[in-house]
Amino acid sequence: MKSFLTFMENHFVPIAAKIGGQRHLVVIRDSFAVAMPLILVGAFAVLLNGIWSAFGSGVDAAVRNAVPWLFELNGIVWWGTFAIFSLFMVVSVAYRLAQSYNEDGLLAGVISLAAFVMQLPQLREINGDMAWGWITVGDLGITSLFAAIIIAIVITEIYVRLIKMNLTIKLPDSVPPAVSRSFTALIPGAIVLYLAGAVSLILSKNAITIGGGEINNLIGLIGALLQAPFMTLGQSLWTILIISLFIPLFWFTGLHGANIVAPVINAVYLPAVLENANALQAGLPMPNLWTSVSWDVFVHFGGAGATLALIIAIYLVSKRDDYKAIAKIGTAPGVFMINEPVMFGLPVVLNPYIFIPFVLNPIILTLIAYLATAAGLVPPTSVVVPWTTPPVIGAFLATGGSVSAAILAAFNFVLAIIMYIPFIILANKR
Repeated sequence: MKSFLTFMENHFVPIAAKIGGQRHLVVIRDSFAVAMPLILVGAFAVLLNGIWSAFGSGVDAAVRNAVPWLFELNGIVWWGTFAIFSLFMVVSVAYRLAQSYNEDGLLAGVISLAAFVMQLPQLREINGDMAWGWITVGDLGITSLFAAIIIAIVITEIYVRLIKMNLTIKLPDSVPPAVSRSFTALIPGAIVLYLAGAVSLILSKNAITIGGGEINNLIGLIGALLQAPFMTLGQSLWTILIISLFIPLFWFTGLHGANIVAPVINAVYLPAVLENANALQAGLPMPNLWTSVSWDVFVHFGGAGATLALIIAIYLVSKRDDYKAIAKIGTAPGVFMINEPVMFGLPVVLNPYIFIPFVLNPIILTLIAYLATAAGLVPPTSVVVPWTTPPVIGAFLATGGSVSAAILAAFNFVLAIIMYIPFIILANKR
């Protein structure tokens, strides 16, 4: 065990630390965090419209007839959150990336938004005729999310480098700062926007055939080449299990596993739950079995490694006073998915007695939840619930009021407790 810990400290930790501190991954992670209020409000609107179906079609119809305005209101809230989510991400990613270079984030956000809109197709076939100026929900929603992130990063990187090259107009100090900043961005902004416009023009005149269809805009091209393959790969059981493995592995070495993996989860699996929410809103089948919320409600009971189950196991079989003391401190935070007191107080970090169940639990719980969803025993998660939602309750809400999902979460939670018990007994003999 000592050789294993030494290997982790010497080889795994440095690599993990570099990944966790990579500028663009941090920007993506923090940008999703900024957009979380919009996600939660939009998810709440979808939940209110869809939860009544859990009580039967008769109850659902009765509620819709009694308060039709509520369903219309929730639809409007969805329209202003999920339907234009990519616009928020363009501004947020560009803003935070520019700030990381100590440049004006607001200007970078505005310029990136303009560049993103330039990539939208201006001509569309409407009722058999070519019409100009039509923008659809698909252009601005989740389907354009990958393109929004990539465009924001590329545009901001070019913009910042032009600023660093002093391609700016400097005004006297007597000029108000807001005006001065605008002129500072004028030349770099013009160069960047004309480059973005040139890309849009070239693609509009030279359509690319992918998968039997012609694509004549950058957003569609990024979606076909990157987003679609990533979303497909992301629904692979092996991909999901690998992520379930790496989160506790990072945590075991003292690094915040959820934060390190968050850019991947947010870029691939958060759009998956939003796609499910959009499908639920439209009354269509949900396309994704696994989403970012699935880990929260079926796997991470009390935090990574299902540490609330660890606390319960300590209460049941531990004879160590230090473990019992930390369990008392960690119980209340653990109910709300906060496990730092246990991670660093017990500690779980670099604890050889806890390592096996801490890493193995997420893999087994993920496998059970995935197979149960694939078999149709529980519906896919379609509502973004706050990650602090207590176990079992979160599963019920995230699936639009599914009792079977709550039962699955309770089963996984009990199983996690059972898996921890032998190792807590072993720790008693330490």
